Amino acid sequence: MALTYEGEAEGETYGCGVILVPLNHADPARRVIELVYLGLRSTPLSPAPDPMVYLSGGPGGSALHKISRNAIVSLNMTATRKRRDVIFYDQRGTGYSTLLACGPFNAAVGVVGELYYDRTSVGIEQLEDIAEGARADVLTLLTCAASYQGAGFDLSQVRETMWAIHDLARSMSGGSERTTVSLAVLYNINCAEDIGFTPVDEAQAYFDASPYPGPLTFGIQDYENITLFCRFFPAPFTKDEMMSPVDSDTPALLFLEGLDTHTAYPFGLVAARTLPNSHNVTWPSEGHVMAARSVNGCDGAIAATFLDDPSREPDIGCSQADYDTLPFQSAIESWSGYVAQ
Repeated sequence: MALTYEGEAEGETYGCGVILVPLNHADPARRVIELVYLGLRSTPLSPAPDPMVYLSGGPGGSALHKISRNAIVSLNMTATRKRRDVIFYDQRGTGYSTLLACGPFNAAVGVVGELYYDRTSVGIEQLEDIAEGARADVLTLLTCAASYQGAGFDLSQVRETMWAIHDLARSMSGGSERTTVSLAVLYNINCAEDIGFTPVDEAQAYFDASPYPGPLTFGIQDYENITLFCRFFPAPFTKDEMMSPVDSDTPALLFLEGLDTHTAYPFGLVAARTLPNSHNVTWPSEGHVMAARSVNGCDGAIAATFLDDPSREPDIGCSQADYDTLPFQSAIESWSGYVAQ
């Protein structure tokens, strides 16, 4: 892992490493896994004692890939590095850290199809049929459980096959689960937190209210298929545990982007209702992940100021530049009825 930006030198301005953590914190004596991190060193000789930790979203994204391939993210760390270190790390099952499944998730589904449909392709609509007759085998394949070896399969060959499928697909589409999003982590978290408690009619209401064309290309049928897919994943939480808002006096900085189709603008307004010490910054003309979009470093400057003193309203003057306030107000205004619900 290397940073190729001007002024960066491994061992001087940044460093990489690995920490070992239990696969299961409830049973720490058993298997351990590796978490890979990259630390950007502060420019002062005496930085603040508490670093900023950058986690990539997705869920399932690679923070190390983002900092090593996106110069705008690096730029937006500049202001914070004048005060403190910044640590990027790939959460378990993502990026360069230990993968928790046998291989890439989409390829795993393909292998299931090979095993159970005599080398014919399998679609999401067929997974329910598979689950009825062979749910245990499917789950152990997808989670790389040790017991799968006992079923007569060479686990190393299964893994090799799935990564070969993945590499072929990547060469055709340009995507990679290591450098984009680990789909096993994506579905595992989204199914447990959101999809499992969001019925289809609520998703339809969101589609109907959305001013963005993107969700229309996704469609409610795709969401119905994903709810079926989620039956393959554990559901460890109750609806109250996952759907109740976070109610906290801890200061928070919320960036609300008018063109964000992933964490939509009204979600930030709703979150702020139970975060009385939150500071909101609205970017009408921007989309998802401001740290990868703010070409003038404004995002990073506001974040650095907030971290210096979270109790004070940060100076957001730079966010009012012409570039960040293009006239896309219609998108924000169209959400008003949805937020009121």
